[in-house]
Amino acid sequence: MTVRECLDRVRATPGAAADEDMMLVWLSDVEGLIFEEIMAHREGAPIDGFEGYADSDGEAVLLAKEPYASLYVYYVTAQIYLSYADIARYNTYLALYRDAYEEFAGYWARGHRQKGNTRLKI
Repeated sequence: MTVRECLDRVRATPGAAADEDMMLVWLSDVEGLIFEEIMAHREGAPIDGFEGYADSDGEAVLLAKEPYASLYVYYVTAQIYLSYADIARYNTYLALYRDAYEEFAGYWARGHRQKGNTRLKI
């Protein structure tokens, strides 16, 4: 999924309209989490670091591929509803996001070994 496809899917969600710049901030936030918490400490990380998305990054491909890419839509939609103080919808989308995030984290961990420079404390 590309940045543009993600934002289009968010816009298609009933009642989930927000400024595109703010949606890019939220999308960058979750992409940064995925990189730092899931990928950075394992072999095969597709990039060396993540700096965030800008308006010109519409065709950039997101790190989590299908079938896990819906986690981005859930996260950005949850943030929109939080900004509206619609806590019921926020909680619904946040739960969907957390489930999708955990599924992706498990998938990535199963297929990518921990990097060799990681220390294990006993």
